Amino acid sequence: MAMIIPIDGKRIFTDSDVRDIVPIIQRITDHAVNQLSSMLDESQYLSESDPVYQRILSEKVDLVDSWVDKVSRLGCEAKGLWRLLLPTEKGYYIWQLDDGMPEFCEFKNCDIPEYILDDFAIKPESMR
Repeated sequence: MAMIIPIDGKRIFTDSDVRDIVPIIQRITDHAVNQLSSMLDESQYLSESDPVYQRILSEKVDLVDSWVDKVSRLGCEAKGLWRLLLPTEKGYYIWQLDDGMPEFCEFKNCDIPEYILDDFAIKPESMR
């Protein structure tokens, strides 16, 4: 049976949601990383003043923006390149490229710097 995943909004994830969505996040991210790697290979020997370099630079920015848009539509919050926060009722899951399953951080024991939590839907009481 196909899994239905809500898109286009902030959401509160359950543990089950996280297990279901991580493979999707991984596929989206792997695709973006592979494309970015190709662009880096293509541009590494070009001068910054070369129009081809400028085109590739613009494509790199568009690629990262597209990745942010895709993971945001799944309810995740991008907090860096290939780094996401997934909110739950009790804390956050923190996902980073190559980490496999995300790490859970409970609000009361969360050592996430506040700059990462800025503008996030849910914050621990101590940070409100």
